[in-house]
Amino acid sequence: MTALKEIADFFLSESGLFWGYTIILTVVTFIAYAIDKSRAKNNAWRTSESTLLLLAFVGGAVGAFLGMILCRHKIRKKKFSLTVPFLALLQIAFIIFVYRNAIISLIK
Repeated sequence: MTALKEIADFFLSESGLFWGYTIILTVVTFIAYAIDKSRAKNNAWRTSESTLLLLAFVGGAVGAFLGMILCRHKIRKKKFSLTVPFLALLQIAFIIFVYRNAIISLIK
């Protein structure tokens, strides 16, 4: 738990970097899923599944989840339908963990 706390403290102190990274990676991942869906419809060159999952794993899970839902892409593939929502929940839980004090102060 100490390592997680240290990581959280780093991202809290570098919140601009964290949010920039998160937002950019979320958008890039969503676009990657949308492009792959378009290419799938046109029988064109595709992005590998490992690349799509890697984008989700390194911080673009929310973008991947939105790409799956809004583009209806990879929703029947078990490794995507199980992995991506789990990673998105982990990413959201991590954000809540890092910014919990700020969230609590907003609520009060």
